[in-house]
Order: sequence, then structure tokens, then C-alpha cells
Amino acid sequence: MIENRARVLGNRLSASGTRYFAVTDADLVGKTPDEVLRRLSPPVITAVGGLRQIDIVVDLQRPITLFPTADQPANVGTAVVQSSGFNNIAVNSIITGAQLTVIPKKKE
Repeated sequence: MIENRARVLGNRLSASGTRYFAVTDADLVGKTPDEVLRRLSPPVITAVGGLRQIDIVVDLQRPITLFPTADQPANVGTAVVQSSGFNNIAVNSIITGAQLTVIPKKKE
């Protein structure tokens, strides 16, 4: 259900004030390493009227290796709030995966 609603609504809120976010193996095919890192975490949460809940699903059945740089976090399914005006936001995350390896990439 969360995957379908995330696909239909994109980054918009539902009528109940819920934002949905989902990532599967198919979403990562053909992406560059930087795009994969960005795709694995939801958009930053800012002061948006009516946001009450965030439902997140990350379902990766194939092994994945992430190569973040020192200034690039490797957040998998992490909701980041960048506002002090929020009261009582519920965040529900379901993260499953076969194998996740994080190897720091040195700056060139």
C-alpha cells in the first residue's frame, strides 16, 4: 500500500496529512552511485502545512554497496526534519534488505 501511494502522490501530502516514500530494487537500476544515495532517503521535511505522518518503505532484496564521500551521508530511509515548527509528527519506517555494505570513498 505504501509503495502504491508513494508512486501516485510523489512528494505531495495525502488528504490525511501523510507523506509516503518507497524505494525498491527497481528504483535503483541504472542510477549512478550518487543518484542511488540520494534515492535511498526521503526528501528533507520542511514546514509544510498539514504534515502529520510519514510512512517509509525501503525494500532491497539484492545486495547493495554504498560509496559515500566524507561530506555525503549514507542515510537509508532516514527522515530529516529541517524546521522547528513541528509538533507530533509520526514517522513509520520499514527497511528490509539482503545485505548492505557502506565503504567510505576518498575525495579525489
